[in-house]
Order: sequence, then C-alpha cells, then structure tokens
Amino acid sequence: MNQMMEEQQHLIFVYQELLAQKEALTHLIATQTSAQLQDLRQVGSDIRLNFDSITDSLDTYAAIESKNREIDQMNLLLASAQNELDKIKRLLKRPYFGKLSLRFIEETEEDAFYIGVNGFTDEKKESLIYDWRSPIAAVFYENNQGLTAYQVNGETIAVHVAHRRQFMIEEDHLEKIIDTSIGLQDEFLLAALASVNTQEMSAITASIQTEQNEIIRDTKHHNILVHGVAGSGKTSVAMQRIAFLLYHYRQQLTSDDVMILSPNTGFTQYIAQVLPSLGEKNPRTLTLTQLIGSLAEPFKSTEVQTFSTMFAKPTKEKQILRQSPFVAFLKEIASVPAKKISLPFKPIDYKGKEIISIETMQTLYKSTPETATIQERLQGVKQRLHAQWYRRLESNAKNSTILSQVLSLTEVQQQQMFGHLLPDEQTKTIEQAALSLLKRKYASVTSAIEKMSWVNQQTFTADLFQQFSGDSFSGKPSESDIDYQVLDLIIQQLFIQKMDVSDLTYLFIDEAQDYTPAQIELLLLLFPKTAFTLIGDENQSIFETTISFEEIEALFSQADSPIFRYDLTKSYRSSGTITARFAALQAKNSQKSITAIRPCGQEIVYIEHIDDEQLLSHLAESPFDLTVLTKSQTEATRLAAELSTSALHPIITVLPVHLAKGLEYPHVLLYNVNNANYQSELDQRVLYTAISRATETLTITSKETLSDLVMFAKKNLNDR
Repeated sequence: MNQMMEEQQHLIFVYQELLAQKEALTHLIATQTSAQLQDLRQVGSDIRLNFDSITDSLDTYAAIESKNREIDQMNLLLASAQNELDKIKRLLKRPYFGKLSLRFIEETEEDAFYIGVNGFTDEKKESLIYDWRSPIAAVFYENNQGLTAYQVNGETIAVHVAHRRQFMIEEDHLEKIIDTSIGLQDEFLLAALASVNTQEMSAITASIQTEQNEIIRDTKHHNILVHGVAGSGKTSVAMQRIAFLLYHYRQQLTSDDVMILSPNTGFTQYIAQVLPSLGEKNPRTLTLTQLIGSLAEPFKSTEVQTFSTMFAKPTKEKQILRQSPFVAFLKEIASVPAKKISLPFKPIDYKGKEIISIETMQTLYKSTPETATIQERLQGVKQRLHAQWYRRLESNAKNSTILSQVLSLTEVQQQQMFGHLLPDEQTKTIEQAALSLLKRKYASVTSAIEKMSWVNQQTFTADLFQQFSGDSFSGKPSESDIDYQVLDLIIQQLFIQKMDVSDLTYLFIDEAQDYTPAQIELLLLLFPKTAFTLIGDENQSIFETTISFEEIEALFSQADSPIFRYDLTKSYRSSGTITARFAALQAKNSQKSITAIRPCGQEIVYIEHIDDEQLLSHLAESPFDLTVLTKSQTEATRLAAELSTSALHPIITVLPVHLAKGLEYPHVLLYNVNNANYQSELDQRVLYTAISRATETLTITSKETLSDLVMFAKKNLNDR
C-alpha cells in the first residue's frame, strides 16, 4: 500500500510537470506565431529596397538575407516546440509504463528510471521519463536480475538491477503495480494485449518481450530475417525496429532513408498510424507492384492482376523466370568480358524516319574494348552516340535554312520558344538559338539515346533464355505480368544500365515468403548497400509464388551480404484454442512448438451442410460484427453482393484470405471449408492463415462436409 501511494504521488508530480510544459509550449507557439506574422507584415517597412548602386544593392540583399535568417530561425523554434508539444500530449495519456531501479557499479545508492513511449525532461534538464528506445531502457526488456550491462556509444555500462516494476496507468491515475524479477509478466502482457489497438503501437511498446526486444535493437547484423508464427508480433516488431533505428541513428537517419514493402495497399493503410503513434514520420511504403511500376516502363499491373498471377499455376517458362538458377546464369554472363556476344540493336527513328541506324550502333559497339563487360561496352556506345548526335545538331544549327527560320521569328514567338527575346542578331546568338530549337524538336531522339531504347532487349532476353534452357522464349509478355517485368528489370540492371533508384539505408519487407527468388534477387541488385529486414511465416505461403527461408538465406550469402535469422514461436494474437487449431496445421517440415499466450477462450464452432441462404440467416443472428473470410476473390465478391441485399444488423465484412494476411479480427467466420476448396498442402497453408486471423471467436462452415484438413487439425489437436 505504501508503494502504491508513493508511486501515485510520483505519477501526480510527473503529470503536473507535463501539464506545466504543455501550457508553456502552447503559449510559446501562440505568441511566437503571432510575433512572426507581425514581423512579416513589417518586412516592407523594415527593409528599404535600394538598387541605385552596387553598394546599395549589396546592402539591400544583406538586409533581406538577415530577415530570411530570422524567419528560418523562428520556423525552427516553432517546429521544435510543436514536436515537443506532440510528445507531451502522447505522454499525458499514459506518462510511463515501467520503472527500473538500478545501482551503478562503485555506487551505493539506487537510481530510478521511469520508461515511457517518449522521453521527457523538466525545466532543470532532469530526465523524468526515459524513451523506451534509449540505451538504458534496454535493461527493462531483458530477462536479467542482478548484475547486467547496457551499451552507450560503444561503451559498456555495468549496473545492478535491484528491481523492475510495471504500471497500468490512465493519465494521472495509477491503476496497478506489478513487480517482477524476470522479464515482463504475463498478467501485464495480457492486459496490454486485451486493450491494445494494433495501430496504436504506443500501448504494445509497454509489453515488448525479451525475444522481440533483441530483434528491435539489433545493430550488429546488417541483414535480419525474422520467421515468426502467426500472431507472434512480427509486424509490430518491424515497426518498432524502424522507430528504434530512427531514434538510435537520429543524427544521420531520417524516414526518407527507410522504405517498407507491404503485401497489399490495404495493409499499408492499416499500418499508416503505427509510427506516428510513436512520434515518428512514416517512411515510404509501397507494394512490390508499385515499386516495379515506378521503375518499369510500361508496367500497368494492378494489385488484382498481380494477385491473379501469384495464384495461377506457373508455366514451365515462368518457373524458370522465377527461380534463382536462371538469375545466377545471367549474373555470370554479365560479369565476364563480352568477347563473343553480339547484341541486337534497334534504329532510332523520328516521325518514321531513321535517324541513327543499326549499322552505326554495331560499328560503335565493335570499337569498344572486348575485355569489357556487356554493360560497360553499351555505356561506351551510349556516350559516343550522345557525342555524335550533339555534333550533328551543332552542324545543322549552322544551316542557312534553320538560321533564316530563327531570324523570321516574331517577338511573341521568341518569348514562347526561348522565354526571352533574342538580345541581338549576331551569328553566334542566332546559331545558339537554332541549336536550342533543334534540341527541343529532337528531344525524343536524345531521350531514346539516354534511355538506351536502341538496345533490342526483347530479342536479347530471348537469346539468353534459349542459351539457358534450350527452349524458345514466348515473346513479348503482357505489360501487366509482374514476372516478366522483374526479368526485364534484372536484365536492364545487369546488362544495359543501372536504374536510378533512391539510396536506402534500410529496407523492410513484410510477408517475405510470398516473394519469388527472382524478386529477391532484383531487390538485392537494386539496393546492394541497403540493410534488409525481412519478416514472414512459411506456413502462410498461400500463393504459387513462394520462397523458403533457407533460399532467402542462400541468396543473401551468394550476394556476400549474410543475413541473421530469428525465430519467434510465441503467438500473442489468438485465444489458446484458436492458436492450437492453426498450430496443428503447420507443414510437416516446419513443425515448431507454437506457444499460446492468451487463455483458451471460446470453443471453435463447426457448421456443416449450410447453404448461402441459411448462412445469411446465421449471420443475421450474430451477436457481434463478423469478418467472413473466403478462399478466393470470386467467392468474396459474390457473397458480398448477396449480403448487400440483406438488412443485417451486425456489420459483416467479407474478404478473401489473401487480403486479410497480416491483419486480425475479433470474430471470424470461414466460408465453405470443404474438400473441393481445401485439399492440397497449399490449401493447408491457406487454412492456417485464415484461422490465425481470428482473435476471440471462430466459426468454420461448409456447404458439404468439412474438409479433411479441418478434421486432420482436430485430430492433431486431440492427440496432443
């Protein structure tokens, strides 16, 4: 009771300090904004514009620059104050969630450190709350009692952990204290999980587990691969890792240096508020389709088309394109001198007229060193084409007909074409104007040279494919087919010219198991210096496109960029009963002991021989809102249309399983789980994924008898 009273008093003290700073910052922002507006109004009267002489002009420019610096400093002050105010507003909801009592070596007294979602110092610059990402806060998440240590700027600080304390707090009210000697207690974790909104990462930050904390704070390994079972918090860990890295490297890292590859646009929207809830700006978040669309021209695939490709059984040709042996073959050819390899070219035309012939390109290519690689030789051709083309434009600019056309331009036409009037009619001036006109007229030719569209990449690809496989290539692929576009980009990157992509420090890939080896190879080629964090679950490989985690490790090793693997086997999302059910559906070669953290909860409901009309009646009687998961998009579209004509009181959301990946729902109904829909190993992984979306209740229905896979899972569960 005394501890409760002492901690409550401390909480009130900290809360009052937060309120005081909130008031002070609010006042500062209001007054400084008003002062800045007043200063801007007075700029005209404060600065007398005088350009009568060079000295007067310099004085005027100096006064303007001085005023600009004042405005910039004021903007920086306001931005800093607003950022601090936002942090305090977050802390006022829950000032802190933990406390460490530490004794530093060679000291006799203990020091208390309170841990929160952000740090907070009072007016005396004393830290009242430490950011969860700070070095000393790492001790809070570790399973250590007694002597331990933490790292600060490469230096090891030894400390003795006296005790660790967790708090349940709402604003300035202390609801509960939990003292723990080892790690974070399940009681606290379950309370956090019960109340957490996945998009509000500040709440789950309080309950980071030791194995998750190790991943979040890993700065030793350049690349990280996280294999986590369903509900193990993989995505939360990835988001918190981003927040930690932005904090840890805040002097040299910004959100612009980070990119997330999301499995679909719906998931992108789902995680949109995760990092802002921790006070960080969202990095660029794209799907792989969007990333490729930004690089490939033309690439017109939609997300639906990409998913259709991922679901379809691949042809023999596609199987070759997706796998790493073909990419390895391409990389080997690209890395050696191209002595005996001839390249197919295309002429560069302008309005149907040939401007640069194939013969010219072949001659230039033969003149490049045979000891160079294909890409080096092509880049040499490109440079010479640019030089020849510029000389040709310069020569044509001196043509009397072109010069006469320039001289005949009216003042209005000169203004439209050059943005200004020609200063005189001297020969050099007119020739420069003529050259400018020719550059504009033939801009498409210059662009074709620069983009290297004169390389017949389609024919070159077909030749390479035939060399590797002995089979002919199918020809020009659909512009919406992601596999062929990935191949085009790999060949462009290896043989033609490096693509202009933004430098990234960190790349995060969610649902890594849904990538093909070729797609991973492409990302390694595009971002050779980038640190990768990949997360996924092999049991959720629900598409025909897939890669094993062993293959991922091998690809990174071959790229001389080893990847360190973590395995997460605790499931925090679903009830114990639901967790046990999807755990029984793991693939035989990846049987991991999945530990359920939540209590057993309600039993799973099985309903057989229920048609759509009966299902609608069942849904109408649901006491809560439901998410219905179907195996296919076609089923989801049809069922949603049927539901739209019914006046159901609960909210019923219908989704295909692949769009529900990475998400969670309290109450889930699986639609038509029969042997026709669920029979193969792939279907088993789909079922694992679908069941693991539910957190509280799960209903499995079928129009006929239930799938043998469901019965198999029930038998596995009963045998345990």
